[in-house]
Amino acid sequence: MRSSGGVPRRAPSRDDFRARLADFAVWHTATRDDRAVAEALHRTRALDDVHALDEAAFFDEFFHYLREIGVWPLLEQLDPQDRVGPLYQFLQFVLCTLMRCVRGVQSMLATHDLLLTDEGLMGLLGFNAVQVREGATARGLDRRTTPVEIRGPFSYETIADNIVRLGPDKLAALFNGAIRCLAAQGLFAKKRGAALGRRAQGSREGGGPPDHRPQSRPVRGLRRLRRPEPDRE
Repeated sequence: MRSSGGVPRRAPSRDDFRARLADFAVWHTATRDDRAVAEALHRTRALDDVHALDEAAFFDEFFHYLREIGVWPLLEQLDPQDRVGPLYQFLQFVLCTLMRCVRGVQSMLATHDLLLTDEGLMGLLGFNAVQVREGATARGLDRRTTPVEIRGPFSYETIADNIVRLGPDKLAALFNGAIRCLAAQGLFAKKRGAALGRRAQGSREGGGPPDHRPQSRPVRGLRRLRRPEPDRE
């Protein structure tokens, strides 16, 4: 893998994406230092709480949150309903794409190693260990020249070929619907405002000189901020 400048770029690893998930969830991460841990245990005989980052549990909670706030039906409605004899649910491609975006997997090639071969993550999409190891179908085996240890339930090409079926209207409906769901949770402020300074055009009324003092005006789509009035008894 090379960057745009021609300088080789390090391929992402599972540790990179675990750190991204930790940051995404506003968790604190730490680097492993067995020697420092052993010295601290020998000196203090005390051990803080240790929590392992389970990626499958992370996305299980994430998907549960999407169901809870009402986004899940919007994801199900993305199915274009124009596939003939589909082997997979369209929702499986959508969820796998969500995993790729949340984990920050920028390359479709890396999707195979970091997502499609993970039994825990693929279990959330409805695949068992055998399907992850051997593939959900035998399609494409006759064209493979180099055997792989773990196939994954489907290929990243299959994901791409189906996701591109989504048109801008469906994506816009998903985006706007997700915003409404988040707004219903009180995630956004009910009132917003802004004050912009501008120079007066022309002369002041009464023939006076132009007023160059900053003046506030309402902005389209926003409400003017008001100074709270003191309580009156």
